[in-house]
This record gives sequence, structure tokens and C-alpha cells, in this order.
Amino acid sequence: DGITYQLTQTVTDRAQSTYQNVLVINQSLADIIGPITFTCSVENTIGTSPSSQPLTIIGVPPPPFTAIVVVSPTSIKISWEDDGGINGVNGYIVSYERVTGATQQGPCPFNSHGNELIIDSPNMEYGIIIPELEEFSTYAIEITAKNDVGYSSPRSWDVTTWQAAPSSAPEWVNSTATTSTTITVQWGAVPCMDQNSEITGYNIQYGPVDSVHKTTDTVTGSASAGEMHTVIGLIPSTNYSIKVAAVNRSGDVGPFTSIITATTSITSSPRIISLKASNATAILVTWMVLELPGWNVSQYTVYHTTVPRIQGRSDDEHEFPG
Repeated sequence: DGITYQLTQTVTDRAQSTYQNVLVINQSLADIIGPITFTCSVENTIGTSPSSQPLTIIGVPPPPFTAIVVVSPTSIKISWEDDGGINGVNGYIVSYERVTGATQQGPCPFNSHGNELIIDSPNMEYGIIIPELEEFSTYAIEITAKNDVGYSSPRSWDVTTWQAAPSSAPEWVNSTATTSTTITVQWGAVPCMDQNSEITGYNIQYGPVDSVHKTTDTVTGSASAGEMHTVIGLIPSTNYSIKVAAVNRSGDVGPFTSIITATTSITSSPRIISLKASNATAILVTWMVLELPGWNVSQYTVYHTTVPRIQGRSDDEHEFPG
């Protein structure tokens, strides 16, 4: 086992031929892993004596045989086997430290410091749950057994907690009505430490402000800011409410942004029926009222400009068929 021994004899009473035999172990107990048991017997030409009572020397314990399981996005369970008391284990030390905060953008900046759990009893059902961890983050974990002689070498792992739904909405959102039937929506990133996962898309929920029925467009996107989507097939001259939420690879949806609004434009002008001079300084304008489903016309704006007189026309009336 890599351990060397030296046997010496010491004469304690030459007259009575009594000798003391000394076994010297040329190694520190800290270098001995596990227990070593010694027995002694004497052998001569006639035979061998019965063995003495066993003597057991305990060194440092071996590394614990351990299993590790991620049980939630914020906790990890570590369990180990009982050593049966043969190594004199009287406790364990579990240390862990966050080493990365994973996102699609790369590691998030964070302040990391080591944590240590000291278990002074070997009878903790041989397991422990580390709580209050960060979602979708990698931790360096070590477990060490200890006894009265010293500490085992550690067993080590790098373990990543599960993904979870984003815990914050995109930082900002705005919209622009680009035509009478389309609105372009743009939004910012979810804060890095609140992504909790790999962001793979977004839900854009929209609908007329006065309607309880909303439509959701799901689009593919990354965690970066400045993502954009154009909502199509809208009703002209209608005020829409809009909000956005991030979606991760597992399909978990985070919180929505605050609601913003945008109003689609009108595509058609009223049909002018006639223009008639009512006096020297006024003109009567007549047009067809717009009556289309979904159009909420509240006012009309009449634009006019001075043009040269048309030869051959009377000055009192001009008609413009639509």
C-alpha cells in the first residue's frame, strides 16, 4: 500500500531472555487513507502461535462516494454513502461557488464569493440541499469528509442549474404606425441577471384598445436589444394596445411590458362632390361621408390654395366628379 515498516528488537531483561519487538511505520497518518489493521503472531520450527488482538490504525478518510442532482432552477441536492464507521468520519464540508451566469449573450457580470457548509454529524441522512442559487448558472462544488486525523481529498463537480422563465420584461418597448394596416414594434433586452435562461423568442400581444380579444404573434429573437416586428392585417384608423414578453427555449414566458398604444392611419380621402362659390369670399365644399367598418372618423380637415383662373369657366361653380 505504499507504506513502509521497520521491525526492531529491544532487550528488556537479558537474564530472563525477555525481548520487546517494536514495529515502526515510516509514514505520517495523514498519508494513510482508510483504516489499517495489524495482528501479531510468533513462528518457530514447531509452528505458529495464535494471533494477537487486532490493532487498527485509522488514517484520513477517502473521498466520499457522492451523487449530485439538480432538483430545481435554484437548488442542488448532494448525497453520499455512509462509510459504515470504518474510517471514523465525523463530518463533511461542502463548498460551492458560482462561476458563470449563462445567457445567450454570454456570461452576465456578477459578484461571486465562496460558500461553505460544515456538517458536524455524519448522520445527516447522508445528503444536503443547497438552496437559494441563481437560475441557469454554473457552480463549482466540492465535498470533503473529515475525521479526527484530518480531511479527505475533495470530490469536485461543475453543475449548472435548470433554466426558468425570465423574471423581468424587456426594458423598453415602442411602436410606430407605418401604414393604415401595420404597426412596427421594437423592444429592448431583458436585464441580463433576470433572463434565467436562453432567450429564443418574444410574444407580441396586441388588439384594439376597447376590445377584450387580443392576438399574440410569437417571433424568433435573441436576448439582444433592438429586436423588431411588424404587426400586419390591422384595421385602419384604430387605436391598438401592445405589450411584449420574452420566451425561453423551454417555452416559458416572462412578464409582459407595460401597455403602449398606437393608432393606424386612414388610407382614403373623402370623395368631393362639388365646390361652389357662395359669395365673393367663401366657397361651399360638399363631400361624401366616409362610412366604413372600423373607421372612427371624428373630424375632417379641408385644405385649400389659390390657383389661376380657368378660362371658359364661370366664377361661381366648379364640379369635380369623384
